[in-house]
Amino acid sequence: MISAFQCHELGFGLELTNAKLAEVSKEHEGKLYTDTQAAISKKGSAMKKKLTKSPFILEFEHGCNNEGYWCYEHMVCQLEDCADMLKVLYLQNDFLFLFDHSCRHDKQPEDCTKC
Repeated sequence: MISAFQCHELGFGLELTNAKLAEVSKEHEGKLYTDTQAAISKKGSAMKKKLTKSPFILEFEHGCNNEGYWCYEHMVCQLEDCADMLKVLYLQNDFLFLFDHSCRHDKQPEDCTKC
């Protein structure tokens, strides 16, 4: 499965050079996610880590025996990682994110913790 972002100007996903990743990571790493509980639940810590690849395209195995079902906690962490990148790389722009909303994106911690 894939969770990805696309836009008219940048296309599908956002590929970054190692230099751009390092630039973004410098501003990203060591800060806390806004939804600390979601980050702890899915990343093991509320502290943002160095980005090693673009968060605009995330691949995951669907199902409880793999990485679980995509839910609110996954979505909000991916969104914040993407927003952090855009704020560094395109500081002069404003951004609007629209989602193809699925009920799995709702904040339902009891569903997400089963996986």
